Amino acid sequence: MRYDGRMLGLRAIVVLAGVLPLGLVPVAGATPPSPTDPPVPLLEESPWAPAGAAAAGVDPTASVVIHLDDRGKPCAVEVVRVDPSSPYDAAFVQAARDSILRWRFAPALRDGRRVESTVERQVRFRPPAPGGLGPPSRSRSVPDVSELDAGEKSLWRYVLSLSMPQRTELRDKLAGFADRRLSTLHRSRATTDRFEVATDVPGEDIASRIAHNLEASFGATNGLLASQVPPQPTQGRILVYVFSTQAAYRDLAQESHAPGGSEGFYHPVGLLAFHAELGANEVLTHVLLHEGVHAFLEAHVLRPGVTLPLWLDEGLAEYVANSDIKNGRVVPGSHSKRTTYRNAYVTWRGQSLATLDAGELKKAIRTGKAPSLPALVAAGSKEFYGEGAALYYSEAWLFVHFLRHGRPEWAGDAFPRFVLYLAEGFEAGESFVTVYGRPVADFAAEFQAYVKSF
Repeated sequence: MRYDGRMLGLRAIVVLAGVLPLGLVPVAGATPPSPTDPPVPLLEESPWAPAGAAAAGVDPTASVVIHLDDRGKPCAVEVVRVDPSSPYDAAFVQAARDSILRWRFAPALRDGRRVESTVERQVRFRPPAPGGLGPPSRSRSVPDVSELDAGEKSLWRYVLSLSMPQRTELRDKLAGFADRRLSTLHRSRATTDRFEVATDVPGEDIASRIAHNLEASFGATNGLLASQVPPQPTQGRILVYVFSTQAAYRDLAQESHAPGGSEGFYHPVGLLAFHAELGANEVLTHVLLHEGVHAFLEAHVLRPGVTLPLWLDEGLAEYVANSDIKNGRVVPGSHSKRTTYRNAYVTWRGQSLATLDAGELKKAIRTGKAPSLPALVAAGSKEFYGEGAALYYSEAWLFVHFLRHGRPEWAGDAFPRFVLYLAEGFEAGESFVTVYGRPVADFAAEFQAYVKSF
């Protein structure tokens, strides 16, 4: 979101009463569709504030009218006003339009048929992450960030450099803060081998269902790598907090210094957090699986102090999150072109998130707007999480898919061995030559043909 982002973690902002966070779980008693059903948001990515505006103390709200076609895709955006006004208005208007044109909705329905529609929104802007660092779906350190030199050491690495007692103390501090943000009305807990889940989302066995999804993510990721990457022993269970409201989640994200637009994040002290105000159960399942991969890699794969290149870290998380779930198990690499979306009010059929992402990348390849493979592999935070984030996420996912499925022999040997090299800290360019036999640029034509046939 994709979601987010697309940032895989950056998903729709819709309150769902009684949302069930499993794509496998039907919603009982859903209200039948009315003759005219409004569009349902699947992805709403908060725009980034223009450079300089945050430093100037400018934090406006944009009132917008979004025109959707009969596929639920924004085709025009009217920015009615920016309030309060400032010399940065034109930049805010452009940022809002650029972001909203990447949003996705399940289309409006009239008598069961898809129709064009309009949506009104009040849009808030995300301030840039400190020093331009940090992915939007990942947390950074909680200590005073002003004491760190962003040019020398990322905040993520700073947290990993803390001693275990310091990290435990920090985790306990964040856990106490999270506990106080959980409503007492529907609070429940569940413990599995790897997770301690606490949530205030209403519903039967919700905490257990969330833990099941996360265990499925761990199992799927381990299955991809186990032939070459035996998992390291765990340092204890990961704490998981799933809030029924976005506001409570935002409080914890701010306390953890997670960037403002995320819908889920993993903190390296061993804490996962999400919220359930999303457009559909399947979107929350996607976020859970995505962040579960990050948690697995940090806990069981990476050498201490090593961080994966962004394209592989996010691409592998998307690879698992975009996979089909059958009989309660993630089937890595498989994906349906269409899926059933459910929330507390309605159930509908539409293109899967994987199909939507693949379609956007195909279009970008046709128009020459897709990042080159060397650019993707070399991308830092500024490029990967900037204005082109949706394409970087989609291309990272499909490049991981290609590196595992592009040739029959890659899945069982080449791909897990390649991940092992990078998890041990080897340079990506050399690892491509060592494992796959040639530099990454040489795969460009083969990869584009793979995407076109996807």
